[in-house]
Amino acid sequence: MSITRLKNELQKLTKEQLIEQITVLYDTYKPVKEYYENYLNPRDIQEVYENYKVIIVHEFYPETKSWNPKMRFSVTKKAIADFGLLKLPSEMHADLMVTLAENAYRFTFDYGVMTEQFYNNVVKNFERALKYLQKEDFRQRCEESASNMPNLADMAFRMKWMMFLTNIILNRNTFYSNKSLRFMF
Repeated sequence: MSITRLKNELQKLTKEQLIEQITVLYDTYKPVKEYYENYLNPRDIQEVYENYKVIIVHEFYPETKSWNPKMRFSVTKKAIADFGLLKLPSEMHADLMVTLAENAYRFTFDYGVMTEQFYNNVVKNFERALKYLQKEDFRQRCEESASNMPNLADMAFRMKWMMFLTNIILNRNTFYSNKSLRFMF
């Protein structure tokens, strides 16, 4: 449904019906609740940003006694999406996206090789962050991110090399017939 059609439909409703609709949305969806809490009772934007940033960081570096990192990309992506729904400054939204990539990078650098799915998620999220940064023209944040991840090229090479070796191990029979890999030997 387009915004124009939605506006036309909403104009047909009475004030009481609109209040009822907004109340149902408020009770049902957490992002709607946060949006209206922010809209009606503005908090410090930095505080809201820091709360979402903590969600991302704690997925990799939790502050618990057991120190069991969950590394759930679904939780981090949801936090970034929910923050985007609040319509706060796009610089902060971009920074959250890069924070995810930086923490995943730092975690890999600190603790070694992860699963292929982990690396795929890192790459997908980093690509999303770079596209958003490019779209919003946040060149300075890109440069800061590059300086925060000085060994990114080395890590990317190691990740690709590990995936390459994994493919060799899993596909020994078909490896030498793969024309695209012959140049390496």
